[in-house]
Amino acid sequence: MGNYCALLDTVKSYGSLSEDEQRLIVNNFKVIYPNKKEILIRSGEDCDTLFFVNKGLLRAYYINEKGNEVSRMITREGKFLTNIRSFGKLEKNHETIQALEDSEVLCIKREDFYNMMGVSKQLNLLYSKILEEYTAMLILRFEMLNTGSIEKKLLHLQEDFPFLIGRVSDTLLASFLGTSRETFVRNKQVLYSSI
Repeated sequence: MGNYCALLDTVKSYGSLSEDEQRLIVNNFKVIYPNKKEILIRSGEDCDTLFFVNKGLLRAYYINEKGNEVSRMITREGKFLTNIRSFGKLEKNHETIQALEDSEVLCIKREDFYNMMGVSKQLNLLYSKILEEYTAMLILRFEMLNTGSIEKKLLHLQEDFPFLIGRVSDTLLASFLGTSRETFVRNKQVLYSSI
């Protein structure tokens, strides 16, 4: 199951999977190898794909009213990424999903995903647990981005996303923290003074 070990281990960390359920996952997820800066989903396109990162980094970003890129999420190895609102057919996709490094990614199309969920109650339960964890993380990010000072935002980065420090550019980190590059650079010593 080579390329699928990390995916299966991640899903199994939320609960048990039968051999049939593991085969179902392996048979429905496909491996892709996007290059650095490659766009996987464009803003305006239907986000009909759920991604799982085996190797590399993916980000979901949008362009705000000032014309600036805002990185909603940067996802690393062992994590999922999609625009859940578009993936669930709730609304049009306004985000772009891009590889930040040469990557190895497992992906599943919406139709295959929901067919798979229809076959297994256990996969539905595990999906609910994954969504709960993801929602809790997004709430924390929202609070930090909207109520936190730049120092609190940097501590949030250090505590919850340390894998990004030194791995992506200051411009991307600033975009991820909802601040300007200049403000980020002026204050980034906070990342190193609290170590």
